[in-house]
Amino acid sequence: MNIDMIKKYYWIPILILIFIISFEVRAIGIVPDKLLSYDPIFQYRWLRYITDYGTLPVWDELGYYTGRPMPLGAVSLFQYVITFWIYRIINVLTPMGLMTAAAYSAALYGALISVAAFLLVRELSNNEGGLLAAALVGTAPQILSRTFGASFDTDQLVVFFILFTLWLSIRMLKYKTPASIFFAFSGFFMFAMLWVMWTYPLILVGGVLVFYLLITYLFEHKLNFKANKIKNHIYKYKDEIIVFASLFVILFGVLLLFGTNLILSMLDLVGFATQAEKLIVNISIAELQNVSLLDLQTWILALGRIALGDAIVDTLALLFIFGCIAFAVYYSFKNKKLFEFSAILVLTIFTLYTLFRGIRFTEFTSAIFLSVAGVGFGYLIEFLKKDKLYLSLICGVGFFVAFVSIGIAFMMAPSLGPDMDKNWDSAWQFLKENTNELAIVGTWWDPGHMIAGLAERRNFADGAHCGSPACMYGINDRITDTGKIFATDNEDEAINLIRKYKGDSTEVYWIASSDLIGKFQWIQYFGTGCDARTDQRCPLYLPMQLQSVSQTKSGYSVFNYNNVKIILRGNEIIPILINNRNGALFSEIIVYENNTAIPYKISNVNTTEIENEMRVRMSSEQIPYTVLVMPDGQNIILIPPHLRNNIFTKMFFFDGQGLTRFKEVFSNSDVKIFKVVL
Repeated sequence: MNIDMIKKYYWIPILILIFIISFEVRAIGIVPDKLLSYDPIFQYRWLRYITDYGTLPVWDELGYYTGRPMPLGAVSLFQYVITFWIYRIINVLTPMGLMTAAAYSAALYGALISVAAFLLVRELSNNEGGLLAAALVGTAPQILSRTFGASFDTDQLVVFFILFTLWLSIRMLKYKTPASIFFAFSGFFMFAMLWVMWTYPLILVGGVLVFYLLITYLFEHKLNFKANKIKNHIYKYKDEIIVFASLFVILFGVLLLFGTNLILSMLDLVGFATQAEKLIVNISIAELQNVSLLDLQTWILALGRIALGDAIVDTLALLFIFGCIAFAVYYSFKNKKLFEFSAILVLTIFTLYTLFRGIRFTEFTSAIFLSVAGVGFGYLIEFLKKDKLYLSLICGVGFFVAFVSIGIAFMMAPSLGPDMDKNWDSAWQFLKENTNELAIVGTWWDPGHMIAGLAERRNFADGAHCGSPACMYGINDRITDTGKIFATDNEDEAINLIRKYKGDSTEVYWIASSDLIGKFQWIQYFGTGCDARTDQRCPLYLPMQLQSVSQTKSGYSVFNYNNVKIILRGNEIIPILINNRNGALFSEIIVYENNTAIPYKISNVNTTEIENEMRVRMSSEQIPYTVLVMPDGQNIILIPPHLRNNIFTKMFFFDGQGLTRFKEVFSNSDVKIFKVVL
C-alpha cells in the first residue's frame, strides 16, 4: 500500500476503531436475559411476538382491559424486524436468548450513531471533522446515559436516523440525482417504520432549503425584493426545489399505503413541540420541563456532558465545542459556502429550540451540536493546514476532548445495565403464576409495560399513550383516575373508579410500591389537583435516613434523622423535631412489630427531662405529622395529615389495615399486591 492510498483511506481504520469503542461502552453493562424496565419491555414484547408468530397482532389484548389497536405508527416495526434477523444470525454462531440478543442489538444501534455522525459531518466539511464528530457523538456521556447503554428502546436508532436522514437529504439537495432521492426516501421510510416523530429531520431539511433560497437571494439581489427577481431566483434553484418536492410526494404516497399520513405526522410533531403538555404524562416527567438557557449546566448537558468535574478540563472542553460551532458558522459564511452555511445555521437554531423544550431531548441536541462542532473542527483543519504549529495544537485539543469523552463513557458504562430488583421480579412471577389469565392489574402508569410484558396480564395504564376513543379512555383519563384511587381517603370512591376499568376481567389486582413515595407529587396532583410545588396545603411524604445513634446523660437512646429525633425512654417512643434550640413533639408515631404497623398517639409526655437533656425549649403545640419508622429502622417517613388515611398509605405502610375491599395477597419490602373485592 503506497503513501497516497494511506492518505486517502486513513479514516477507515480510525472510524472502525471509534465504532468498536462506541459498541463496547454500550455492551459492557449487558446482563444475559435482562432488560431495563419500562419502555424496553414494551419494545421487547412486540419483538417476542414477531419472533413467535412472524407478524404483529392487529390488537393488543394486554395493553388496557379493552385492548388497544396496533397501527404501524404505534410500534417500532423496523426495530423489531432488524433485531429479529440479528437474533437469527447470532444463533447460527452461538446460542443466545432473545432478550440478550435484543440488548446486543441495541448496543450495535448505538454504535452506528458514530457512523451517521461521520457521514453527515464529512458531507459538510471533511474527514477530519467527521472523525471528531464520530468520536464525540459515539461516546458522549449525555447521549450514552439518555439511551441507557444497551437499553432495547428506540432511542439509539432514533438518534442514528436523525443524523443519517439529515446526511441523505443534504446529499440529495447537493447532487440532485434520482439515486440520491431514492436513498433519502429509503432512509425516511425506515425511520417512519421506527418512530412516530420521524418527520423531525424532514422539517429540518425543509428549513435548510428555505433558508438557502433566502440567503442566496440576499447575496445576489440584496434587499431588492421584486416579483420578477424572486420568480427568476426560484427558477434558478428549481432543481433543489424539485428534488425536495419529489421526496415529499413519494413519501406521502408510499406511507399512505402503510396507514401513515405524512402531513398529519408533521402537524403532530409541531403540536408536540408547542404543546407537549396535552399529554399529562409529559407534565409528570421532569425531564420535559422547560430549561433555562442561561444555566451553564444546561449547556454542559446539551453539548454531551463531556465534563470530568475538573474546572479547567470542563471549561476547555466546553469552550472548544462552542468555538468549533461558532467557527463553522463564520468560516462557511466568509467563504460563501452558502449551502453549508444554511445547513449549519438552521440545524443550530432548530436544535436550540429543541433544547428549550426540555432536558429529555439532550440526546438529540448533543448529537446535532457535536456534529456541527465537528464541521467547525474540519474547517479549522482546512484553515490551518499551512500553519503546522497551530494545526498541531488544534488537533491535540480535539484529540484530548475526544479522549475525555471516551474516558467518561467507559467510567459510566458499567452502571448503565438493566435494573436488577428481586422484589419486583418476584412480584411479576407471582402475578404470572397465581392470577387468572384474564385478570387485570392496576397501579400508577409507570409499571404498566412490565405488567403486560413480564407478568403477562392486562394493565390499567401504561406509557404507550393510547388516546381516546381508540382505547375507550385515553392515557390522560387513566393517569387521573389512578391518581384518584391512590390519593382518596374514600374506599368506595376508589372501588367505583376501578370498576370503570374492569371490563370483562375475571379478577382485579392493585399494586402499591415503594417508588410511589417519591412519585406521589404527581399522583396527588393528577388525583386531587393539589400541586405540592406551589401549594403549601398539600405537602408530600418526606423520607429521612438515620444519621447516627446517641445517648442522653440518663442513658436513653436517641436516633437522629437529621432534625427529627426519636427517643427511646423506657417504654416510651418519643418523636420530636428540633430546630435550633426549639423542639416540638409529633402527634403520632408508627412502628412495626412482627411486621405489623402499630400507630401510637403521642400524649401526656413529660417534656421537662427532654428539655434538660436535649437542651431545647419544647413547644406546647404538637406537629400534626405522623412519623413512620420503616421496619429496617434506617429510614423514617414523615406523613402529613392529609395523606395519613389515603388508600396508598393504608396499602403500602399498613399492608391493607383499615381497608375492606383490598386484600393483600403478596408482600415484600418494595411491592404490595392486593386482590380487589368488587
